[in-house]
Amino acid sequence: MKIAGENIFSPGYRPSGRPSVPQLNAHGFRVPMKHSEYVGTWGYDMNPKKYKKNSVGLSRLIRALGCSLAGFASAIKYEAAFRQELLLCLLLLPAGCWLGRTGMERALLTGSLLLVLMVELLNSAMEAVVDRIGTEIHPLSGRAKDLGSAAVFVSLINVVAVWLFVLL
Repeated sequence: MKIAGENIFSPGYRPSGRPSVPQLNAHGFRVPMKHSEYVGTWGYDMNPKKYKKNSVGLSRLIRALGCSLAGFASAIKYEAAFRQELLLCLLLLPAGCWLGRTGMERALLTGSLLLVLMVELLNSAMEAVVDRIGTEIHPLSGRAKDLGSAAVFVSLINVVAVWLFVLL
């Protein structure tokens, strides 16, 4: 049942209207969920039995590509920092290809930009896991988020250093 003013960002919200806390039986044990309750907050089917099959070959690669594109789309949709860094990367990638005189210089200029995106994706994933664990303030959660932010900052310093060394 949807409460007035509740949206997908409200704690405990589930599309099915059921509470996200596990149901317990009279003995305090968790009641198994029905298949219809495995749908996650963002509409992904969270049924672990559905993904148990280990595919091989081309079907595995296609499924992995789908997961990668879903993660990329999620970062674009929900992460403002990733969108800013992606825009910066899209503006500087052509400049890096044009300004680099050799293949090695072009690889350094463009690779340093792509490294920022990779580190930001890892930082966003780590922050999502920390936020998923709990909303209470904990020193280790803060430290983990600060370390992820520091990694992104170091990758941005790397871009500046590489571009200065290559172009000057």
